[in-house]
Order: sequence, then C-alpha cells, then structure tokens
Amino acid sequence: EQWDVQNEMIRGHFYEERLQDENFTAKIFQLVRERDPEVKLYLNDFQAVTTGAHTEELASMVKWFRAYGSEVNGVGIQGHTKDYVKPDPVMIWHRLNVLGKLSALELFVTEFDIGHNDDVIRADWMEDALRAFFAHPALNGVVFWGFWNKRMR
Repeated sequence: EQWDVQNEMIRGHFYEERLQDENFTAKIFQLVRERDPEVKLYLNDFQAVTTGAHTEELASMVKWFRAYGSEVNGVGIQGHTKDYVKPDPVMIWHRLNVLGKLSALELFVTEFDIGHNDDVIRADWMEDALRAFFAHPALNGVVFWGFWNKRMR
C-alpha cells in the first residue's frame, strides 16, 4: 500500500506560506509515518518525465525531504503528455534515471495519457512510452488517466 502524502507542491507551497512554516509538508510525512509505519510514502508531481520540466526539481525535493528527516519511499510521476507531441522514449528513460538514482526510491507513473485525436497514432505513441517506462528497473507501474471513462485525449 502506498499513499500520495504530497501532491503537486513543486510550484505551490500553500501550507508553508499560510502557516508560516517552511517545513510543514515535511512534517506531514513524519506524522503519517508515526501513524502508519507500514505504508509507503510518496511524493506525486507533474511534468517530471513525459515533458521533463520538473525532473531536477522533483529530485531535489526528495533529497530535501530526506535531509529534513522525512521518509520518502517513492515518487508518483504524473504522465500527462503534450498534445500532438510524440513522447521521446530516450528522454523518458533519462528522466526516470535521474529519479531512479535516488537510493531506495520507487517510481510510479500516474495520470498517463497521450494527447492525439487519431487512435492509431495515440496507440503507437503510447506503446513507445510504455516500453520506455517498463524498461526502467525503478518503475513499479503505470496508472492511465481517463482510460475507463473514455476520456483519453
């Protein structure tokens, strides 16, 4: 079992700013760990692998949380792609590698979708991305965004 303890905090620090405590989110990890010593604790954020805008920031956040004394077991990587832009498997692998090099860190792609109206192109691009994802040893799984309700873009 895993929990996304923190979600989309790279660009926003609502709790830290509102409560005037720069360590508030890190403390949440510690509180969750105290109350449930068995669950895996995850950070979850976007644009870290499929578009790469926040790969280094997410890696730095994991390092900071750990340096503060908060246990982080894994990273949920939201997998939204840019509409009509083919995912690059080489870059996906490179970005997974940046995060996967952090010791004892599980990776899980969340909210994966491909933005294209042509079903054949979307399927081909999805296959390329999925092969890159599952070829990486640190990746534990992929969750599709909108798959069952037919809202895949």
